[in-house]
Amino acid sequence: MGEYAHFLAQIETYEKEIKEEYPRSPHIPTEGNLRNVAKLVEHEITKLTLVLQNEKAQEIHFESMEKAMNKLFAIFTNICGYAGVTLKRKLRSIFGAVFASVKTVVLEFKRIEDEKEGKEVEKEENNKSQEDTTTGEKEFKVFNPEENNNNERLTPTQLVGVVWESAKRIGELSISNHVAISQEMKLISLLLLDAHEEVQALVEATEFDDFEDEELSEEEKKRVGPVAQFAKANFTLLDRVAQKLNETASEKIENEVNVIEKLEETLLIADQISKYTDEICSGMYAPQDEESIYKNTLELRRQVEKFLEVIETLDEQIPKLTAKKLVVVVRTLIGNLCAKIIPADYKP
Repeated sequence: MGEYAHFLAQIETYEKEIKEEYPRSPHIPTEGNLRNVAKLVEHEITKLTLVLQNEKAQEIHFESMEKAMNKLFAIFTNICGYAGVTLKRKLRSIFGAVFASVKTVVLEFKRIEDEKEGKEVEKEENNKSQEDTTTGEKEFKVFNPEENNNNERLTPTQLVGVVWESAKRIGELSISNHVAISQEMKLISLLLLDAHEEVQALVEATEFDDFEDEELSEEEKKRVGPVAQFAKANFTLLDRVAQKLNETASEKIENEVNVIEKLEETLLIADQISKYTDEICSGMYAPQDEESIYKNTLELRRQVEKFLEVIETLDEQIPKLTAKKLVVVVRTLIGNLCAKIIPADYKP
């Protein structure tokens, strides 16, 4: 159907091109621009839906919607020109969801028209996201109208609601690298809090000998408390840095590429801190693998030290990112906890 072909081809082009890299643009959008384009997308998809519900599709029906998509993509490329890795990943996810949801609405109208005209309807693709092996990000797949909780096919009007939700996320999006990084670090810190709470429950169980599974030996019980404290210390550190990043975001720092790169580095290290914390905490149940616990604890300490070293170098550019006292306390605490977890005579 030529009436649909041009518009769908354009959307598919955008879905591919959001994975590309873009040069820095002198036209940096504001968050007000994002709110405006989000409202524009909501308005145009609603208008297009009302037309296609009552008339056979014509190319002219898609002109306003196409202009809205062009504007949306232009804003995306302008933000990507200065976005760091974390913000760019978020942009690709949120903008990609809008393109995918708009495409789904139009494909559903095409399917309905094809059925009315007795044409063979193309089989819909599986909607499961697949890993992009080149970027490690999720590809965007068209939302399948048949995949919903009630096992009933969603109508175009209901699918418009998916577009509105996707557009709403654009309207609420912060275009600050600082904020994007702080939000990701906050999420990682919450994983650490979960790990702490899990082991803390085990600590309490050891105090009351309240075990549902195999009971820990006396030697194993001695490690549980320090591991819980280690996880709590890591949570406190990352949570504080995430909070300070969010509070100190500024245009000056946004333009200092080296600062943003260092902040991206802290996020990568934070992810490693979360990984090793989770492995150690998961290993607290009986029977414990001592060798694995010792190795992971040493690696975790190394990652925490790397994290502290990087954020200390950012103190001049981002005032109060770290409190000197906090750094000293964390280093001392981590050292003491490692001594309680790992025997003095252990040799890796």
